Amino acid sequence: MESLMNRACRARIELYQIYTSKDSLSFYCTPDQKKKVKTVFPDAVEMETTGVLGFLLKELKRPFHWVLLLWIILFYLFLNHTLFEIQFQSTSQNLQYRIEEYLRNNGITPGVLIQTSDFDQLLKEELKREFVHDISWIEVKRSGSRLKISFNHKETAEFKSFQTKPLVSDKHAMVIRFELLHGVKKVQYYQIVQPGDVLVESYLLDSSGKLQNLFVSGKVYGMTWYTISSELNHSTLEVLDFLRLLYECRKQIEKEIDEDEQILKENILQVTSSEGKIKMDIHYTCLEEITRK
Repeated sequence: MESLMNRACRARIELYQIYTSKDSLSFYCTPDQKKKVKTVFPDAVEMETTGVLGFLLKELKRPFHWVLLLWIILFYLFLNHTLFEIQFQSTSQNLQYRIEEYLRNNGITPGVLIQTSDFDQLLKEELKREFVHDISWIEVKRSGSRLKISFNHKETAEFKSFQTKPLVSDKHAMVIRFELLHGVKKVQYYQIVQPGDVLVESYLLDSSGKLQNLFVSGKVYGMTWYTISSELNHSTLEVLDFLRLLYECRKQIEKEIDEDEQILKENILQVTSSEGKIKMDIHYTCLEEITRK
C-alpha cells in the first residue's frame, strides 16, 4: 500500500477508493489518467469503467443500441433539414403576401425537405431577382428548421401633394400599413377604424406644449371587407352558371380596388335559387388605400 501511494504521488496520479485484499490492490482513477496509470503500474489490469462514461460504453456494446443510436442521428438530420416554420419581418404587408404566394407556388412551404446547405443564400438571390423592382434590401436566414425572411420594400408609390389637412379614413377597415413622408400617426397597426376617423394628423405638440402645424403627405392602407352578390335568371345551377356568377362578382369587386391594391380572400357565402333566379353571395377581404378622399 505504501509503495503504491509513493509511486502514485511521484507520478502525480490521483487514486480513489483504494481497497486491499490478500494478494491484490484495487483503486479508481479518472479516465484522463488511465494511460499514466498503465505506465507507472504496467501490471495493473483494468476491471471496469463506472459513471456516465461506463454506462455509455456498456450500452453501446449491445447491437440494438447501435441501431437505436443510428436512428436517432438520422432522425435528427431529418428534423434539421426539414422546414417547419417561415417567419417574416417586413415593411410591406402587401409585398409579404406576394412573396408568400411565390413561395407556395414554388413548393417552399412548411414540411419541405431542404437538400442543400446554401438553401437560404440561393433563396435570397432568387427573391432578389423575382422582386427586383419591389425590394430594396432582403435577408434570408435559416436556423435549423426555421426560416426567417426580412426585407424592406422600395418606396415607389406616388404620394399625394403636401397639405395641412389630416388624412381621414373613408372606409371601415383595419389599419395594415403606413406610407408616410410627413405627418403624425393617430392610430395603431391592426386598429379598426370607421369612415371619418383621423389616421394621420397635421400637428404635433412640441416640448413646451404648443401645437406646431405640419405638412401631411402619404397613404394609409387597410384591410377592408365587401359582400358582393350576382344573379342569373335560371332555375337550376350548372357549372357554367356557377362560373358566370363568380365572374360577375369578381368584376364588381375589381371596380372597388386600384392596381396597387389587392384581393386577399374570396369566400363564397351562399348560392340560393328562388323564383327562377340563382343568386350567389361572396365575401371579399381586400387590402386597399383608405385615404383616397
